[in-house]
Amino acid sequence: MNSDYKEILNKRKNSKIPDNTFLGLGLGFLFPILGILLLFLFWGDGNFGRYLRSFADTDSPAAMRQASKIVSLSMFAMLIPFNFFLNKKKYKSTRGIIFATAFFAILILLYNFVWQ
Repeated sequence: MNSDYKEILNKRKNSKIPDNTFLGLGLGFLFPILGILLLFLFWGDGNFGRYLRSFADTDSPAAMRQASKIVSLSMFAMLIPFNFFLNKKKYKSTRGIIFATAFFAILILLYNFVWQ
């Protein structure tokens, strides 16, 4: 029984996937940005500059509501690396993704309650 436990620990240590909070944080920011771009490809009106300006246009409440919806939908893309690292038992990387999720949650709250 004890040798089985040591064998499992050695397999985890020899894994080629790094367990790093900064890796999870980077992927936690990358995947929602890819989700935002993917949403533009499906539902954008063809003007990418106007699409990006809607995220920073604090004068227009409609743009803030739209940006909040887009960021909220793009956060579903974070489920991919989160589940991957969780299944691989890479908890430090998972922690980084949770930190990125908290950042985007704060951004959505700012869009909805402060900048409108």
